[in-house]
Amino acid sequence: MAMTNLRALRTSIAAPLAAAMLVASLPLGAARAELVTTDEVIGRADIAAERARVAAFLARDDVRDQLIVMGVSPDEAEGRIGAMSDAEVLEIAQKIDNLPAGQASSGTLVIVLLLVIILVLLL
Repeated sequence: MAMTNLRALRTSIAAPLAAAMLVASLPLGAARAELVTTDEVIGRADIAAERARVAAFLARDDVRDQLIVMGVSPDEAEGRIGAMSDAEVLEIAQKIDNLPAGQASSGTLVIVLLLVIILVLLL
């Protein structure tokens, strides 16, 4: 009788163990991971900062006035900044950096024109 109980116990343990081993041996999708360089992480943070700078530039009253004169809604222009590519954002941020001090009105006009052209292309 003890031997019968032992066989029953082995069978009850062996069946779930065999099923678990079968499931564990099934091929699963391979996990993929890539290294991220420090430059890539910093670059992403830089792009976010540049987007914020372009948005702050659009929030200026003189820029908003120029957009309205050109027939572009300032709120729509602000919404389009998120749709701009990283290269476009960097180009506009660089143009903002190159504005000469004290001549913001003519430089602002150039930047606003550039923004309007890019925004129209995104439509």
